[in-house]
Amino acid sequence: MILVFITFEHAIQRIQGCINLYTNVKSMQLVIHSSNLVPVALASMHGTTDFSLPKYRLLPYILLLYFPENLPITPVFLCASIIHFHRDIGFHKSIIFHIILCILAAINMKDLSFDLFSVYFCLIHTPLHYYRHQNSLVYPIIFTFICGFILTIVDVPSDILLTEWMQRLVIAHIICDEITMVGGNFNEKKMDNIVNDKYIY
Repeated sequence: MILVFITFEHAIQRIQGCINLYTNVKSMQLVIHSSNLVPVALASMHGTTDFSLPKYRLLPYILLLYFPENLPITPVFLCASIIHFHRDIGFHKSIIFHIILCILAAINMKDLSFDLFSVYFCLIHTPLHYYRHQNSLVYPIIFTFICGFILTIVDVPSDILLTEWMQRLVIAHIICDEITMVGGNFNEKKMDNIVNDKYIY
């Protein structure tokens, strides 16, 4: 009887531990120490390609004001990032890349994880994003210069806090970009079918 009680109590503790872990991961804020914050800040201006979209296509940014309470922000952020990067390297490689980043962060190597992310973000993702959005470069050029100017007149912090608000911002950008990419691919296929007399009205 005592053994059953001990086993039951241990199971309850494990369940409680899982609940606490989920609660922490649901809306996680990470403090990142890195010397790559400046290039990452400049590269992050690639998100302003969204400003070239029609106003109604910016509706996902309402997530900045309201995020469904039943959706865990950080897991959604990670899933959105996997989807976003698959445009660069494919789904399988994107999943593996994010697993590596998460493992490094989990074993207390957050800085290395962020540095690895920074290299990919600045040298692979951002150039490919600009290549995909060649007709929407006006805003990124303007905001990159503004960001660069600000970074030259302020003390750049040695660390950054990845807040819930920042994760919402990234999620909104990814949704806008995916809608644009899916719509673009649909239109390209439709035009190909029209040219080849295969499109049926």
